[in-house]
Amino acid sequence: MQIVDTPGFKGTGVLHCKQCLKLWQRDINAAINMMTISQAVWSGAGRPDVFKPAKNKKVSP
Repeated sequence: MQIVDTPGFKGTGVLHCKQCLKLWQRDINAAINMMTISQAVWSGAGRPDVFKPAKNKKVSP
């Protein structure tokens, strides 16, 4: 992915994929992720594993 310089936007919120030629805007991607999680929870399937936080592993000294 390559960062796209977009006038009117601050930061690096837009990425361009050279393989699929799509533009990825972080706010839209976040909204899609939230809808995916919501639909899974509402259907009774629970939160998808890919969106679950990583479990902390305790390291013994």
